[in-house]
Amino acid sequence: MVRTALAVFAVTVLCPLAAAGTLKVPADQPTIADALAAAVPGDVILVSAGTYAESVAITGKRLLTLQAKGAVVLQGAEPVLQIDDCVGVEVEGFTLALDSGDAPCQVTGSKDCALRQLTIAGEASGVRLQDSSNVVVSDCDFTGLTGVALFATGCARLLVEKCTVDEATIGIQFGDFGEDPVTNSTVSRNTFRDCSVAGFQDTGGSVLLVERNVVEDGAGDGLSLGSISDTELSVVTRNTIRDLEGAGIPIRGGAITVDRNVLTDLGGNGIDVIHGGGSNRILSNKLAGMAGIGISAGDDDVVEANSVKQAAVVGIQANGARMLVRGNQVKDAGDIGLTVNGSEVLVEGNTVSGAAGDAFKVLSSGHTLVDNVSTKAGAVGFHLHASGNTLCSNRSKASGSFGLQDPAGGNTYVDNVFDTEDPANLP
Repeated sequence: MVRTALAVFAVTVLCPLAAAGTLKVPADQPTIADALAAAVPGDVILVSAGTYAESVAITGKRLLTLQAKGAVVLQGAEPVLQIDDCVGVEVEGFTLALDSGDAPCQVTGSKDCALRQLTIAGEASGVRLQDSSNVVVSDCDFTGLTGVALFATGCARLLVEKCTVDEATIGIQFGDFGEDPVTNSTVSRNTFRDCSVAGFQDTGGSVLLVERNVVEDGAGDGLSLGSISDTELSVVTRNTIRDLEGAGIPIRGGAITVDRNVLTDLGGNGIDVIHGGGSNRILSNKLAGMAGIGISAGDDDVVEANSVKQAAVVGIQANGARMLVRGNQVKDAGDIGLTVNGSEVLVEGNTVSGAAGDAFKVLSSGHTLVDNVSTKAGAVGFHLHASGNTLCSNRSKASGSFGLQDPAGGNTYVDNVFDTEDPANLP
């Protein structure tokens, strides 16, 4: 035992473990590939300014940093930069120029890695992340792309932050059209301009945080969740969406919270639950200038404390069962202020002013309207097209035709104050 320990000690002294350090390209190693071959865990590879005609493959590496020192261009065939089966690899500061192919940068089967301050431009996609976890993509610049700037599939715990996309089909896409979803990930403080399909699109993931992003000047939608399969248990908060030809925040899914976003000047709907998994919460958003509907929601959804101005069609549309629509303000709707459909919807404490048509329009039975106010409706303040509803303590004033019109009959009224009532359709 003693002789064995002494032998091990002698080998260790004669052949010490390689120490981590700094490798410089081209000063210490002529190419990046040579530096990678020589690197050990903990090394930093510094690449001096210039154009390097090589595609860089980082495979099976651990705890390695590849950093540009000055303006460094990597030019080669797809992928120009590939990280595969790595742990703790960080790449920073490079411009990727693609000779041929589609995606200059690819990360596969890796974890705890980071891409920072990359620049990708031209007729290609940008970054592809596949089957990886705990990957950070930060401060990257994507310009003039014909594909998706960042496409992630089968990943978890991603952080995509402070990136800029100027022209792409989609800024960021999570999931491969319903397959290989992305989970437990964050998209934060990015800017998406001139995206033809969407700024951000998730096709069926879960537990996503989409916060403080700006989407502007695009032909498509802003932030689209669940565009193929339902998105679940996610939060969309404090984003700014403006000057788009499409919708602001279309949703297909459930248990999604959409709160404190600002949406202006949209060619489609504002916040639109197209297919609801239920229990979505649409809270304290500010919307102005929609060519379609301001907010549309469905079964078991909550629509509360939102401000909707100048929606060309309907300010707020309650289409589901067991909904709560409370404390919203709708102003200057092009047609209807607030419509109620479905069943068992509680509409409480909302104010509609200046709707070109009806302020409140009830299309089905079983709803309760409490403490709502209609002001300056172009047509009717409260217009009921079905029986079996209950109205308590509602008010209408300065209605264009009538404060109340009830052609269906069979509704219950308690302590309401209507400025006028249709004599031919009294409750």
